[in-house]
Amino acid sequence: MKELIHVQIFLYDHFLLTSAASFYDTFMMANRISEVAFRGRWKWKVDFISVKGGKIQSSSGIQVVTKRYQRYKQKSIILIPGLDHLNVDEIIALLPELSSEIQFFKNLQEPIYASCSAGYLLAESGKLNSCSIASSWWLHSDFSYRYPKVQLQMDKLIVRNQNITTSGGAFSSIDLALRSLTDTSKEILSKSVANILAVDPKRELQSPYKQWLHNSQATWILKLERKLLSDLSYPWQIEDLAEITNLHPRTLFRKMKQELNLTPKKYLEKLRIQKAKQMLANENLRISDLCYHCGYEDLSHFQKVFKKTVGMSPGEYRDRFIKKR
Repeated sequence: MKELIHVQIFLYDHFLLTSAASFYDTFMMANRISEVAFRGRWKWKVDFISVKGGKIQSSSGIQVVTKRYQRYKQKSIILIPGLDHLNVDEIIALLPELSSEIQFFKNLQEPIYASCSAGYLLAESGKLNSCSIASSWWLHSDFSYRYPKVQLQMDKLIVRNQNITTSGGAFSSIDLALRSLTDTSKEILSKSVANILAVDPKRELQSPYKQWLHNSQATWILKLERKLLSDLSYPWQIEDLAEITNLHPRTLFRKMKQELNLTPKKYLEKLRIQKAKQMLANENLRISDLCYHCGYEDLSHFQKVFKKTVGMSPGEYRDRFIKKR
């Protein structure tokens, strides 16, 4: 028995073209593989849609002709590409322009697959209240503050919650499309598509790609950071940090919690793991030597902290990210 699945890719002004195109191309490839390897067992009919239909302009200026949304009796899914943005302010500035789209999302009944910053649109609609979702790791702070009713899992690449599946990172749209293929057919077909596209179908985490960032411009924090980064191998104690900042240790603890929501110990740990990731990807030092340069005297402790933070061992991280020479 052959099965038709309707795929509606929802577009809106300023959408990321590569995200929408990767959705489309993934399903076109799936149709070809289904026809050749599975006797056409599944067929995905793909349409670009929008609130009113007509031409929708991507962030790159290229326009795409869309149809109006249609509710089907057969199996149907909605995919939403992310917004193109360099920072959070660009996302927030666009939300008032997209009020019609946000209102539209409230009434959707089909399974939804939303990529990256599209989560902001769904959150604005209230569709994500009490849901767990994925979004880009570097949007975590703003998203969590703006939408406290939504649980953001910043280490996960893809998160499913009820009828909504979300992904983190602009180019996770391919991973998201592959997940929707698995959901609407069989995993063997989505794996075949992943192999053709040379995509790892087992990617589950964002944490290996995550860089620790903070927005603090406090002079004492910037001064402290410069000093610590100059010699992370030194066994810094909280008394040392207090001396650098000219603060009492208890005052340092309190101010750092207020400014970064971190204890001095956790702050130092983040700097050290960040340095370890950089060295693993760019240098050929033995891991036992590298951990010393990052301030860890005990290799097993370093490996434990690294895996807990990054989601994989130092050796696995190096194998994945080391620059080929």
